[in-house]
Amino acid sequence: MIIDAKDMVLLAGGIMGGGLASLYITRRFIHRPTLQFSLRKAAVLHKNDFGRSFQMFSKGQELNNLCVFNLEIKLNGHSDISKDQVPEDNKPMMFFPSFTTYDVRTIEWDETRFEIPLGIAANGSMVIININRIRANTTARFQIIGSFWPNAPTPADYLVSFYPGAMHNVDVSAIGNIKRPWLRTRDERIDFLH
Repeated sequence: MIIDAKDMVLLAGGIMGGGLASLYITRRFIHRPTLQFSLRKAAVLHKNDFGRSFQMFSKGQELNNLCVFNLEIKLNGHSDISKDQVPEDNKPMMFFPSFTTYDVRTIEWDETRFEIPLGIAANGSMVIININRIRANTTARFQIIGSFWPNAPTPADYLVSFYPGAMHNVDVSAIGNIKRPWLRTRDERIDFLH
């Protein structure tokens, strides 16, 4: 069998056409949801900003500052995420250097749209994002409240380390005060904590 130039052109055209058709179908009809994490510093209170008579304490220790971060988790796409897609040992996590988290709060809780309890670990330097359920095109908003030690950095200089977890059939993106590159494994957090 002899393959001439005409056959090669038809073969190349068929391969390119098939590739373009696959790309079109994938983009148009097969929807992988994208989970977007956005972390931004909302407010920082310094005790010196209020005069000498103002003092802040937590667990008996005086604080130099109090900081609030806004965390938004938005699911873009046409598919919901359930607990089955998030392995128990590979949940998304954020690691806050030189920061102690005291509390996490859910803003505008809507149990029909999402169920995402946040957990605090590693003496307050780690926030675990326990995704039990989030519906498509939903934004879940949280506040992370804590204190920097010894002093609060400027908002542009402060970045947290992020482990996106290992969710099945879900893409992840991150914006705001989240450092790039992301952590590739949960075990990288051990280096962070020491």
